[in-house]
Amino acid sequence: MNKNFLLLCCRRVVWACLCFAGVAAQAQEVVGLVYSEHDIQLSGPVVGLVQRVLVRPGDRVSAGQPVIELEDSVQRIEVKRRAQVFKDNSELDASVERLELASKLWKISQEVSAATQSISEEELLKLQMEISAAAGKVLQLKAQKVREQLEVEGAQADLALRTLRAPVAGVVTDVLFDPGEWAKLGDVILKMVDLSQVELRLNVPPAFAAGLKRGDTVPAVFESAKGTSVAGVVKFVSPVVDAASGLVDVRIRYPNPRGDIRPGLKGTVRATKSGTGG
Repeated sequence: MNKNFLLLCCRRVVWACLCFAGVAAQAQEVVGLVYSEHDIQLSGPVVGLVQRVLVRPGDRVSAGQPVIELEDSVQRIEVKRRAQVFKDNSELDASVERLELASKLWKISQEVSAATQSISEEELLKLQMEISAAAGKVLQLKAQKVREQLEVEGAQADLALRTLRAPVAGVVTDVLFDPGEWAKLGDVILKMVDLSQVELRLNVPPAFAAGLKRGDTVPAVFESAKGTSVAGVVKFVSPVVDAASGLVDVRIRYPNPRGDIRPGLKGTVRATKSGTGG
């Protein structure tokens, strides 16, 4: 009886080991491809002659840093011209002074007319018309100054278009124009990538995807990280299964402060059908 009991226990242990091996066999490594957070092809918003190239491939640039300058001498002159017109307040000042003098004259004339009756009603009406005309001129010139200020800002904006700036922080990967070359509208002048974060794109079985949701932390091992696990955050799990492959598109974002994880490398996520694991 004891021998049969021991035999039964051994069989149960063997069966449990086989079940564990089956579960372990379900564990799988899913391999994906690394993409940069931003892969930018910078083109000029205006037609122009490339005047200066301020960066070279491999240079790190900050957001807003000038990278390419187009020829802008005409635009600089236009900014100065419009700024000078805006600063000239001589006509407005003269009109304001004329209005003040007309108002004083009308007031004095009213007082004299009330005291001596020596000024006719017609003359008083003419003075009132002069005041109205002077006031209208002042308002017109003030409105003109507002337009002139807008024209200055427009000229400054047009000038700013001649300086191409990095839209984000990143690394310059290619410069396609040299100084003296003519860049047409829409021509790609410079290429850059943002490597501060990278995105691992995976095509995974539906059972794997079912255990993921946006915001989950998922570790991965990259070719360039020497086997070190890097924690990332799930940013996208496709709600549909690709009809051709039967797989689900998953995208996970990983920090890359030193730029070690380069776009184009492979990243591996180890997971089971019921969830993820490192």
